[in-house]
Amino acid sequence: MSFKDRVIHMLWSWCTVGFVYGTTRFTPGARWIIPETWVDALIPFSTQGIWLYLSFFLFVPWAFLHAHENRILILRYAIQVSAIVSGIVFITFPSSLNYPAIVTEDISSKIFQILLMIDTTQNCLPSLHAALTLLALMSLWSWQKKLQSCVYLAIALLIGFSIIQLRRHLLIDVTAGLCVGLIAQLVVKNLRIRTILKGVRNNE
Repeated sequence: MSFKDRVIHMLWSWCTVGFVYGTTRFTPGARWIIPETWVDALIPFSTQGIWLYLSFFLFVPWAFLHAHENRILILRYAIQVSAIVSGIVFITFPSSLNYPAIVTEDISSKIFQILLMIDTTQNCLPSLHAALTLLALMSLWSWQKKLQSCVYLAIALLIGFSIIQLRRHLLIDVTAGLCVGLIAQLVVKNLRIRTILKGVRNNE
């Protein structure tokens, strides 16, 4: 698969995510406030997590550019399915959380405040951030390249940690996002295999 094709698939997936966020960020009605769990309480709020959080926007493109070509379409469609499913939940079951105040004025806090200007304070559950991170990880994972795969796993875990550290999401909606991503991956992969097998049978 050419570099151009990879970029096109990546842009289509990002456009779907952007469309969902853009059309659901002002969903009217009461919002469910997601409660903190004891796990969330173990991770104190800190704007220092912004750098790990922003690495997400490098990790997903990296997956599109470096995953095996057989996984690119699965990655694209799984992201799109995750976005659409999440969008439906955002509309029918809007959610938010109690966001902590920012009391520091260092560079991390300033970058975080810029992020808040373009982010939304609702549509927390499920976490698309978590779903897309998982999908990127699965597309890059290779049992033949264990060390490299472990590095990718560490990056994904750090991104997940930063999501909670910045209180953009909590454990409940991160878990929901992981479930959405995993189910989307399984559905798309299964349909992809069936399509390939059907094509093989038609050519016999």
